[in-house]
Amino acid sequence: MNTLYWKYAQIEQKNLWNIASTKIAWNTITPLYYQGVTAGSEFVTYVATKLYICLELHALYSLGNAQSASGALVVFYDEANAINGYGYNNMLAWDTTAAGWKYLRQVADIENIYFSRLTSGAYDYIRFNGYRLNQI
Repeated sequence: MNTLYWKYAQIEQKNLWNIASTKIAWNTITPLYYQGVTAGSEFVTYVATKLYICLELHALYSLGNAQSASGALVVFYDEANAINGYGYNNMLAWDTTAAGWKYLRQVADIENIYFSRLTSGAYDYIRFNGYRLNQI
């Protein structure tokens, strides 16, 4: 999809637009592509007058598939700053040295979701492709 008019959007994306565009009283739509660290990015701060329409989100842990005692998780919040959904891609593996289960943190790919902010836990790097709706 490469237009603000959603002419080339998939059916799921059109449905997402129809729902998300009614969530806040917006008057600007900005195409947004971000690739970088999650901490300090605009995605982690809640502002009642903004909403993201995410066509693709790619979250990863900077140490690759490193083992950890806890899994990696992306938490999405809606326009009321309540939890809207989760995204993760963890796999349990047996650690023979510690004789216990560990999580292998792998890349999480999330498509077609709207949110007002996110928290990413152990995922410290994201690539976002979508739109930001703002109310001025």
